[in-house]
Amino acid sequence: MQIDGIYPVKKDTLMYSDKDDSTSFDKLEEDSYVKIVMEAEDGYVFVNYNGNRGYIKTENIKKDD
Repeated sequence: MQIDGIYPVKKDTLMYSDKDDSTSFDKLEEDSYVKIVMEAEDGYVFVNYNGNRGYIKTENIKKDD
């Protein structure tokens, strides 16, 4: 994944305010597009979704083949 790259999520996924499952604040639907803001770390990547910024689990991003 590239910083500033735009990628779809491959399934409904939660957005978190921190790299912690207990901090979810929004849900993204499958095939929603997110922009990568910071590199992946600890299984999460920091993204921008329609102006909302937060973490999603890296495993839920559709990566280029």
